[in-house]
Amino acid sequence: MELQSRRGPDGLGMDSATRQRPFEPFFTTKDPLLSTGLGLATASGVIKQSQGYIWAESALGQGTSLQIYLPQAELAEQDALPSTPHRPAYVALTGRNVLVVEDEPLVRRAARRILEREGCQVLEASDGVAVALPSTIDRLAANLNCVRKQAHLSTW
Repeated sequence: MELQSRRGPDGLGMDSATRQRPFEPFFTTKDPLLSTGLGLATASGVIKQSQGYIWAESALGQGTSLQIYLPQAELAEQDALPSTPHRPAYVALTGRNVLVVEDEPLVRRAARRILEREGCQVLEASDGVAVALPSTIDRLAANLNCVRKQAHLSTW
């Protein structure tokens, strides 16, 4: 047994150049302030990790359809769901100082908005060198690929 899902057609459709890019990280046809371009890239990554497929069918003026195929997952006995629901521990972030180190401005702004909604004081840096540290940082959210070698995480 497998899962197949189809969504659409919706929207205006895509031209041939755009049809080549919908699953690229940070690609968006929307206003950059409204979208990070990570939605379809993230969905594609999760689906591929599950040995599934996702593809788009689109024609300009006719809308876009997304199709997803996921194979049936086989649960090992140790992976079976527990008989009683388990709630993961929640760590309250209200009032915490969080340093966000991210080189992609859209991702950095999105992280800031989310953390501020949770009541955090957010400090931003585009890389490890640009960081001006206050006396306390309670949490660090970092894209380690953008932290330059000159910055030493061990000194944070």
